Formats: sequence, structure tokens, C-alpha cells
Amino acid sequence: MLTYEKLIRKPGAFRSMTGLYIDEFDRLYGEFEYYHAETDAERLARSDRQRARGAGGQFKHDLRTRLMMALIWLRTYPTYEVLGILFDLDKGNISRNLKSVLSALEKVTRYDIEWPDKARRKLQMTEAMQSFPEVFAIGDGMEQPVRRPKDNEKQKEYYSGKKKRHTVQNQVVVAPSGEIIALSEDEPGSCHDLTQLRISDILQKLESDDAAILDLGYLGVQNDRDDVEFILPFRKPKNGELTPSQKEFNRLVARCRVVVENTICHLKRFQVLYQVYRHGLAEHPRIVRIIAGLVNRQIRRRPLRRLALNVC
Repeated sequence: MLTYEKLIRKPGAFRSMTGLYIDEFDRLYGEFEYYHAETDAERLARSDRQRARGAGGQFKHDLRTRLMMALIWLRTYPTYEVLGILFDLDKGNISRNLKSVLSALEKVTRYDIEWPDKARRKLQMTEAMQSFPEVFAIGDGMEQPVRRPKDNEKQKEYYSGKKKRHTVQNQVVVAPSGEIIALSEDEPGSCHDLTQLRISDILQKLESDDAAILDLGYLGVQNDRDDVEFILPFRKPKNGELTPSQKEFNRLVARCRVVVENTICHLKRFQVLYQVYRHGLAEHPRIVRIIAGLVNRQIRRRPLRRLALNVC
């Protein structure tokens, strides 16, 4: 049976299975313990609660192991049966454990995604982006495959023509360091990147004279905010070619845009955002927010592209 005490004896395995180093996990647990107690108190104070406090079955594992179990689920996305074998629990107990832990973990990470103020923007811009020193935001879309909805109209809505499968997608905006500063709500796979950006509140957060790098999927966004500078690559003209200067510009944009792709890669290292999502779509936004918060904590300690962007 897997426990926290057993897994910390193998730091490499701990990192691979949870996505965190042991010291990172311990710091996270220090915050998690407080919010779990708060969440538990809210649960026990429900007006529709029938049992007295302390009644009913007790959790088999201590809180530290239960947090580790949830992180292993997020990182490797095993079925409940597989996770149950690892922790000597049945599917029902796994579900109850995850529900309890994820509710508290959402509270822990809710402030880890924050739109930067002017002081932070200047700091981030001076650390990187020599070619585009005015840029403080880089955006892209992230798609994840989901099971085909049974309802015919709904399955059409979730079918992505780009991915040729049913997906759910989010808009991810990062700072030059790779830190996530904005994250949209879920939208079905048929929703265009530009449409999803317009639906979200991200465009409204941009201030006059701000600048952001996007890809060609957002062509036309300039019409929404003419007071904001949007840096997009040149599109190859029909039956024509880009000029050498346009090709060089596109290379510079691609080298600076890679930071958001690297961040999305870090998000998708958590297999729950990479594999076909098997659970209810109503829970998916919370899972994305939790993992984005965890990834931001790692990036703040080890910025992804600070050195690489100095040559962009």
C-alpha cells in the first residue's frame, strides 16, 4: 500500500508521480492543511447534513497521503481502479478522497494566477524580450480531447475541425517568464480561438498602450482593441511569398511565442490535461485552474525562458 512515508524514500519516483519535489510538496501541504480544515468545516456545517459530527466512516489515510494521492491522480491520470490498488481503497473511497482534497486544493491555488500590475509588467519586460520590449503578455489556445458526447447537437459543438476529434479548450496567457497570468473558462472544441478570446475577459484586462504576442489564429483581434498593440506573424499571401524581412519577423515572433507553448507543455505533463478527459466536463475548469496554480508555483522558482528570451 502506497503512503507518503513510503514514497519519500524514493525522491525521483516522488517527483515523477506527483510533479513536485518533496520540499515543494511539504510547502504546499502547509497551506493545504489550513484550507482543508476550512473546507471540512463548511461541509460539516451544511444545513442538509443528516449525520452528527464524527459519525460515519473515517478516511483510511492521513491527510498528507491523501494530498499525495490527488497529485498522483492529476499527474498520471490513472483510473480509479488503478489508484485504488495503489492505496488499498475501492472506487467509491477514491472518489470521496479526491472530491475532498480537490476542493481544498482549489482554494490553495486560487491566487496563483494573477494579472500583473504595472510594476510587475515593467520587471517582466526588462528581464526578457529584447526584440519586443513592450510585450508583457503572450497568448495561445490549449485543447484537450474529451469523450464524444452522446447528444448529437452537443457532440457537434465539441468537435474540433482542427484536431479532428471532440475537444475542450482554454485560452492561456503568460508573462515573458512563462508564468500564467490569465486563463479563460472552458469552451467546446468548435469555438474559434479569436471567438473564445472575445468571450473571455482577457481583452478587457488589457490597458491602452499594452502589447501582446499572438498567432495567426487571432487575426482580426486588432479590430476589437485598436488602442492595444497586437504582434502577429505575417500571413503568407495567396499564390505569393513572404518577403525576407517578413520571414525574419515571423522567426522572431515564433522564438518569443515559444514561451507560451512551453508553459502549455508543463500543464500537459499533468496527464489529466493530456489524455482523453474521462470525467464530467463540469469538473474540468477546476482541474485546469488547480494545475495552472501548481505550474505557476514551479515557474516562479524556476522561470522557463528568462535566459532564452534574452536572445529573442
